[in-house]
Amino acid sequence: MTHPPAVRFGIAAAAATVLVVAVGVSPAAAQSLPAPKLQSLRLEGTQAYVAFQDLSEEESGFTITVRERDNPDRVVLDHAPLPGGGAPGRNRVVTQQVGNLPSGVPLCASVQSWGLSTDGGVAELAGLERVSGPSNTVCADPATAASATDLALENIRGKAEQQWTTVQSQAPAYLVAIRNPGGDATGITVDVSTSGVATLSDQSAGAGGWTAAGFACAPRAPSGGETAALRCTGGKLAKGQTTSPAVIVRFTGPGNGTIHASISGPGADANPGNNGTALSVRVL
Repeated sequence: MTHPPAVRFGIAAAAATVLVVAVGVSPAAAQSLPAPKLQSLRLEGTQAYVAFQDLSEEESGFTITVRERDNPDRVVLDHAPLPGGGAPGRNRVVTQQVGNLPSGVPLCASVQSWGLSTDGGVAELAGLERVSGPSNTVCADPATAASATDLALENIRGKAEQQWTTVQSQAPAYLVAIRNPGGDATGITVDVSTSGVATLSDQSAGAGGWTAAGFACAPRAPSGGETAALRCTGGKLAKGQTTSPAVIVRFTGPGNGTIHASISGPGADANPGNNGTALSVRVL
């Protein structure tokens, strides 16, 4: 019988205790994973969008726990598996969606990571699982978010074969997924930059997607560890509108590169925790 992660954690913990007693293995041999860092929680009807930073390189997946904000003893989701499995690359920001939540109710969420033991000892031999502690808790109130500006960068994505790895000779397009779950917004600015072996190429092939949403794009001087940067200003998004304009990226050699993006508007943002994202790419 296959058990869900929350149940398997309990089985694994019990089995680990037996193994420790039986063969004298230290409990530290199967140490837990680092907890993710929860950045934002957005509620839309019965759906929730949770953005968090993965702080481990060895997780197999994530679980989410959701409680009612005003009645913390009422658990809506208890260690429910998040879709998509593990996130490749430490420090990558992940946005995932869960459903079947009560509509119109203020909720709070925390996330945990889990993975198989890799300690090389009996814990690994037994296929035991490690689980992180819970992340920080973030709350959201759908009543407050309904009319406030909440510009969000959902993710950066490419074709399946370019999402995590690509080859140096390619200059692929990556989509910058933007969403406005809050009130109508104008004067939106999106900054896109690259680091590592990634840099920006000629953007003419992707310009139409930006202009369709009212943006005008121009290069800006890179700073810090950036290899190239692009600033798109003057965008417009109505309440609930989404758009996914493209950026064209090229690579200066094999290694690791990252595409970064951030979004801002002229006024206060009700949920600034979802205003940035990044995608790490391994170049062959």
